[in-house]
Amino acid sequence: MIILGIGDSHEAHACIVQDGQLLAAIAEERLTRLKSDTGYPKRSIERVLKITGISPQEIDVVAFAGTSGNALKRLYKPQALFSVCDWIKQCEKFWKPVLIEKKPLTPVDDFNMFKYLRGEELADDPYYPFIERINGKSPKEYPAIFSNLRKEVIKQHLNISPGNIYLYRHEDCHKAYGYYSSPFNTEKSLVFTIEGGGDDSSASVSTVEKENITEHWKSNSVQLGRLYRFVTLLLGMLPCQHEYKVMGLAPYGTEYHGKRSLEVFRKINTVAGNEIHDNKAFPDLYYS
Repeated sequence: MIILGIGDSHEAHACIVQDGQLLAAIAEERLTRLKSDTGYPKRSIERVLKITGISPQEIDVVAFAGTSGNALKRLYKPQALFSVCDWIKQCEKFWKPVLIEKKPLTPVDDFNMFKYLRGEELADDPYYPFIERINGKSPKEYPAIFSNLRKEVIKQHLNISPGNIYLYRHEDCHKAYGYYSSPFNTEKSLVFTIEGGGDDSSASVSTVEKENITEHWKSNSVQLGRLYRFVTLLLGMLPCQHEYKVMGLAPYGTEYHGKRSLEVFRKINTVAGNEIHDNKAFPDLYYS
């Protein structure tokens, strides 16, 4: 079986897997020279096909990572195009009004604030038709609209039947990669996901038995990944890119430097049994 894997969120990429063996993989940023490039990875798809010599007609399955991601962010590409000032502007002009002032802003308002970053090339983006299709629609309808569009884009690009195109939950992709790529996987394993956000959660707890992954708990109110994002921003670095620098700085910390921060962080979430609970300590992490 030949599988074309596609990631079209931040760090967009493509890969070819044949009978369980990875044959080629490349990130879109390597070809566009735009760090953390986001969106439909057309160049990466074409490159992995060229590397492997596989034709679109030979592909059995196209596997997208993610079922309900934010299509608008794939269009204005914050992880790739935002400066530190843009991230702060988004906190001030979008998230503060939404989370603290309770204003009824939508993802479209966020998009309209930053779409200028793409300039004239925005209209040429394969996902641009999404803008017209959501006109007059509820945000709850956005995921289904985007899912259909992703399949259409692949069909137009490679002439692959929508029946061979599958979308997999973001969190489940993390779990599968973490478990199946680990040299330490055993008959019984415990798998955690903790991140800024996935398709429907920011954390989950699962077990694996006989290679079957079973999710026992999930929540979208675990703030650890988001906390890392905003600490990175407050240090004057780029969220979704420079968290690894914060991780690198962490070993230099001392109890003297970290104690007060740790006390604040522990107010945010509490572990209770197999669950992580949101203490609702702060309405907005950045402004806290």
